[in-house]
Amino acid sequence: MIAIDDLSPRVAAWAESKGYSNPERVSGGRNNRIFKLRGQSGSAALKVYYRGSQDRRDRFAAERSFYEIVAKRDVAAPHLLDCDQQLGVSLLSWIEGESVGEPIGDKEIGAVAGFLNGVNEPVPAEEVPFTASEACFSTAEHFQLLERRIAKLRDAASQAPILTYFLDSNLAPFVARVRQSLATNSKAEFRSVDRRHIFSPGDFGLHNAMRGADGTIVFFDFEYSGWDDPAKTVADIFLQPEKPVDWKLLPGLCAGLRAWPDLHDRVRAWLPFFAAKWAVILLGPAAKDAADRRRFAGEKTDAAAIERQIAKAGSVMERTGEFLG
Repeated sequence: MIAIDDLSPRVAAWAESKGYSNPERVSGGRNNRIFKLRGQSGSAALKVYYRGSQDRRDRFAAERSFYEIVAKRDVAAPHLLDCDQQLGVSLLSWIEGESVGEPIGDKEIGAVAGFLNGVNEPVPAEEVPFTASEACFSTAEHFQLLERRIAKLRDAASQAPILTYFLDSNLAPFVARVRQSLATNSKAEFRSVDRRHIFSPGDFGLHNAMRGADGTIVFFDFEYSGWDDPAKTVADIFLQPEKPVDWKLLPGLCAGLRAWPDLHDRVRAWLPFFAAKWAVILLGPAAKDAADRRRFAGEKTDAAAIERQIAKAGSVMERTGEFLG
């Protein structure tokens, strides 16, 4: 049990003014903390957002807007009960259930398709004035973003020779193959039509979902939501390392997304690219840790931890090898 003192006095007072108290911290990481609160009408989730000087995205505002929009649609998501922008907190209806476990099959993918269809039907452009985190709408934009991420990773990896070796010997050749494959695949090209954009929940997938007592799969965590490339939204569902999904379910999901009839071919073409991006994401913490340890009194890098992340990154890329032209 986490005491009330783990919340700032102002946040605790705000929660109590809404009729909720007795907080228990249930999750949290670098971006937020989640507390379970008790009230006379039942439980609620209090989400406290991290705000830093280097945080270029207003994740609180993006998520609040997403909840306000989905409240008008028939989708399985928590209800936004209240929020306070100055404090950077949201009060959400509590989801009673368990994480979505294995095996992931047609029922789970049907829930994913149903959620995306419900969120996107219809969405006037003026209702969503923001793009998803790292949204890209052209091949050039996607590669520019990847190259920026790789450059930052190289800077941090300079203190870890084994990581630099992986970037040169594995990642760089893989990205070169991806670039060539996309350049020669007409099905990968972008078309400037609105229906190719998707109102994406952001960090979306079965890793951010709970199965309720009645079997309903409820999705949450929309801090990175906004307009995005639908191929990226679908690819991330299958590549997310916490809960990867079998490729055999890809045709069914794409067929179930009504607004994008040609999506399956584009996702297949772009899967290796997004695998490369996921590899860079997985390696980021290891590279930063290596640099931080070296700066701090010359402490040795945790080579075993870096090797584990390299193995994960290599596995993500290897999974998509069959989709390279």
